[in-house]
Amino acid sequence: MKKAQGSFEYIIILAVVILIALVIVSSLSAFGVFGFRNRLQENANEINNLIRDVSVSYAIRDTGYTQVALASVLDSKVTIYNITIGGCLFELNGTELYTSWHNYERNCSALTGEAGESYDYTCTISYIDAKGILHRDVGRCFGFYEE
Repeated sequence: MKKAQGSFEYIIILAVVILIALVIVSSLSAFGVFGFRNRLQENANEINNLIRDVSVSYAIRDTGYTQVALASVLDSKVTIYNITIGGCLFELNGTELYTSWHNYERNCSALTGEAGESYDYTCTISYIDAKGILHRDVGRCFGFYEE
């Protein structure tokens, strides 16, 4: 009987230790200690994370031809004044954005590179939200040059 009781106590202690380890691992992963969340954030387009009112999508070709698509995330309008990617300025002069996408194109020699090569540029968007507050958000635009 004592052997069975000793084995049972051992199993209970082992189960408690495993349960504590699971709680610790899940807590640490929730705070990004293991890097799962960090890697996902690095792969995300950082400027979309910084800008709450405007969604941005872009593509840069190896020749410098750049396409930018903008849309308001809000139900109300957002007035865009300009967007800068690297040294390439898109002057939008008060274009009003709603929820639909607006596309802009420009050739910019400052953004040339080899097809498949990575790029990492500073991006700036200046806009006024529906409340009349001027925003100038700065982030990173990164990816790979397209052909």
